[in-house]
Amino acid sequence: QPASYAGTGVFDLHTDLSWFEKPPKYIAMFCVMPESAGGGIPLLADGWQALNSLDAADVDYLQTHPITFPPPDHIDYPALTAPIITERDEGPFIRFRYDLLESPPQPVQNFFAAVNNHLIHVDVSPGSMFIFDNDRMLHGRTGLKGDLMSDRHFKRLYGEVI
Repeated sequence: QPASYAGTGVFDLHTDLSWFEKPPKYIAMFCVMPESAGGGIPLLADGWQALNSLDAADVDYLQTHPITFPPPDHIDYPALTAPIITERDEGPFIRFRYDLLESPPQPVQNFFAAVNNHLIHVDVSPGSMFIFDNDRMLHGRTGLKGDLMSDRHFKRLYGEVI
């Protein structure tokens, strides 16, 4: 069994639960154990900063063209079709999971490239935690160097605005 549902390679930047009608607003990632082999480094990117680097036509496309977001194969949940940039009660949010999209159109590819130009490497240690806004920030990780035997262990907690 793989060390992660995402496999052992790079896990591209994404928002969590993009196939939900209303994904969770906040995510807390608690590091039980970083990978001792040095891989699996958490990554963040500011999606709004990435959007600001795109031309207006790409942003308009991301706001107006629905994309089908299927869940990963191991999750029994229906796909959702919605634009990448959507509104919710608290304001605009980004819904994105590039690795699950089939033949993404050019504006989506441009957004993916822009997101990867704004990477933040998160320094973690056992017992550390970082919290981020799932409406705005995309997260992922570098590849696991320990492959299937990786000792990396994180716990995730979802939160909402009260």
